[in-house]
Amino acid sequence: MYEISKDSNPEIFNDFKYGLPIPNNSKLKELCLILPHIYPTLVIPMRFSEFIDKLTKRKYPYYFIFAVLAAGIKRIKTLRTQQDKALETLYAQKSLELMKLDKSFDPLIIWACCFILGYSIDITDLKSNNAATDIATRVVKITRLYHLDIKNKAEDVIQKYTEDELEFRRRIWWIYYDHITSYFLFNGNSSIFQQRDIAVNPPRNDFKWRYGGDIGECNDKELKSLNYKADYGPESDLPQDYHYSLVNISSLSKNIVVFVTKRWRKDRLNEDQTNLRLVLYINKLQKFKNEIDEIFEEKDFNIKLHPGRVKAAKLQCINASVEQMNLIESYIKYVPTNYQEHTSIFRTIYTSITFSNFFFIKDSAIKEKYIGYYNRMVLVYDSFQHNSDVIPTLKTFIKYIIDIKTKANDENKKLAYLHKHMVPFGISESDIDPWIAPKYGSPFHLQCCGKGNFSILHIGEYLGETSTKINIFANTNHKNAIEQLIKSPTIEINLNKKDINKQLGKTNEYPLDLGNIPVVKKTVLLNSNGTSSKQESSKPKEESNRTSKINQTNMEFEKISHDFGNEYIKPPENSH
Repeated sequence: MYEISKDSNPEIFNDFKYGLPIPNNSKLKELCLILPHIYPTLVIPMRFSEFIDKLTKRKYPYYFIFAVLAAGIKRIKTLRTQQDKALETLYAQKSLELMKLDKSFDPLIIWACCFILGYSIDITDLKSNNAATDIATRVVKITRLYHLDIKNKAEDVIQKYTEDELEFRRRIWWIYYDHITSYFLFNGNSSIFQQRDIAVNPPRNDFKWRYGGDIGECNDKELKSLNYKADYGPESDLPQDYHYSLVNISSLSKNIVVFVTKRWRKDRLNEDQTNLRLVLYINKLQKFKNEIDEIFEEKDFNIKLHPGRVKAAKLQCINASVEQMNLIESYIKYVPTNYQEHTSIFRTIYTSITFSNFFFIKDSAIKEKYIGYYNRMVLVYDSFQHNSDVIPTLKTFIKYIIDIKTKANDENKKLAYLHKHMVPFGISESDIDPWIAPKYGSPFHLQCCGKGNFSILHIGEYLGETSTKINIFANTNHKNAIEQLIKSPTIEINLNKKDINKQLGKTNEYPLDLGNIPVVKKTVLLNSNGTSSKQESSKPKEESNRTSKINQTNMEFEKISHDFGNEYIKPPENSH
């Protein structure tokens, strides 16, 4: 029996089940209203009135109620002590225990598992994380949820389920898919389901789904008003769907990471296939961006062109990072702490690392501006620490990457004779060092190849020079950071400690994703017209001509904009 007297907020509980306290109806309803803010993807299947009714009146199975409490109870408390964290873990453990006893294969089991996964992101409970993933995957495979809309079975499925039941199962599938895809993107683990095996329609009519339909004896005036609008209001007045966009983001991200990873494998695509696929994904990204702009009526910035794919990629990263920083600062300013969604905070690591590259630029005006942005991101992380135990680990991880970059910078200072050749790749003449980026799509791929996951940081190697290099990855000691990262369920690796030390030494190098920054083995510098420079090309004439044609074709896709807060970064007047 849980000792309620030691809880930080004992007054919110009014019942016990399975030895665990249950909050009163008022607090449960408050939690229902908070969940869409803190877990927007996780509540895609939610029908608001039904969810509130079943949770407050205990109509849901207790494995589901405990899973919801594990993920969200900290949001309806004023404090979060170690005792409170222990209660969250007890909820998760009891939920998993009850699910293992249930033999119904109800889709609610999958949803409950996803709530457990939401809980485990904020606390180092890897055991619960793995158990929830295993249970959800087993139910998905047994029910073949991933084939819900396959053509040759659609008629049988339609006869088996009502339209609402079908839509509910679709939405359950997509929150499970979002989890396994996020896991794949961050950790590089083998994918449980291939894209070609999935036949499930994306969620649609979000507003009608969440607020429409039979709401029974609901007396809430706001919910009744929303219900009437959903059921009887004109289609043109309803908010646009956006859950299908979340699904598309996950799907497209996964496809791109698979493509990027494939280039390092023995069965990689040839050069022509690679360029065709690259153009395909550039077009898909642009199309998707246009859809996002249409939904949110985003303004079109004044475009300034920059030659060279590397420079263009850097500018894209900076632009996206500044926008992300402004968005998240506005978010924490206007959204109350208990309503803040923070599981996506790991994706801001790209922003912080992008800003950290400016630590190594000599131009003081540029340097101070973006180091200031970096410090603002640190303050953002600090504000999220109340509800997540993993945030300090994220900060340690970022510092680790900066230390790696610092060592590379120290070595590159010794290669002054090569600095002028790095200018075409930089956003200014003082941007000399290569930016750090992953080869395999995610900053958290720990298990692949250690330092081989990093993009090239040594100037000589970046330019294709043959030179003796000092190993910048050697003699570093970040054991505490590594151990914390390994414990985190969000960035778990599959290797045991012995294998890690054998493969990666003391450091465990991490890759970073700062955009489409190519790893250059033999550099072909581009002139302003997009043609290759004869002085720098070391390839035969025939291959050089073909490369120039490809570059000229791809330059059509490199008209990339960047807005530096209404002022462009200009190269310093003095050369480096």
